[in-house]
Amino acid sequence: MKKILFILILITITILFIKRQDLTGQRKEIQVLDFYKDCMSKPFQSESTKQNIQSFLTKYQNDSFGLYFEDLVNQYTISKNADKSYYGASLIKLLEAVYILDNNKIDLNTKLVYQPYNQKRNSLGMDKYLPGSEITIQELITYAIEVSDNTAHEILFNYIGLETLQNYSLTLGINWSISEIDHYGSLTPKDCNKLLKTTYQLILKNNEKSVLLKELMNNPYYNTLSFNNITLIHKYGYYDMNYNDIGIYLGEYPYTLSILTYYGKDNYTKQVQTISQEIYDIYKDNLIEKENYCNLTNKKLYYNQIAEHKN
Repeated sequence: MKKILFILILITITILFIKRQDLTGQRKEIQVLDFYKDCMSKPFQSESTKQNIQSFLTKYQNDSFGLYFEDLVNQYTISKNADKSYYGASLIKLLEAVYILDNNKIDLNTKLVYQPYNQKRNSLGMDKYLPGSEITIQELITYAIEVSDNTAHEILFNYIGLETLQNYSLTLGINWSISEIDHYGSLTPKDCNKLLKTTYQLILKNNEKSVLLKELMNNPYYNTLSFNNITLIHKYGYYDMNYNDIGIYLGEYPYTLSILTYYGKDNYTKQVQTISQEIYDIYKDNLIEKENYCNLTNKKLYYNQIAEHKN
């Protein structure tokens, strides 16, 4: 009987030891997994990425377009003529939308009167209304962002007010040259990036208004930043020789991209898409380098833990 009891105790101790070993192994695996996630969440820019950026800038050194890219997780930028002022054209409509949607005091169901002096050309949404009509703020924002309606812009511009819009842009660090005469104004690629980062922070709130903005910006209308199966939500601006497109890539590792050009009377679609794709390739290669780095460091940590355990 004592012998049987001894054997049972021995078996119990063995099982407990094995379970303890399993738990220790699980903890080590969790530590390794946590390290990889932590590594991937930190800023990263490889040496080859720096070389790729320099090659890109050298290739386009004689081109007059302006560009500002920022990887929001890995925290590196690519810029060209970043502080040069370009005519923004319809980019102002994104500023208006962000101001309204981030203002809790504004009810999107409020109706504004379409005045005769608001009427402008290139009004794809407002063309079904006559002066004197009442349109909700949400409808006006929809037309201004989705199809860049100029009449909707004029109504929103007058509703917000020049001084309020100027002050709001200054709070974002943007010196936007709008005036009583010019309701569109000029700004720099770096300024555009500040607007996009504010837009991104608004989208992250994931409330009814931010979801609306994300949906409106996710449109193909003059979207020259998207290509193949890569989609950027965006807002374009187009007047005469000035063609601009600014947007946000909302992948796991998001980035902002602003391209301001004088390609308006040229093949702007192909030219801007080509630039956007080259920027994406640099961004993607950096992510691959980061994954390789984190995986390699992760393996070293794993084998070090095994060696420690054996000792």
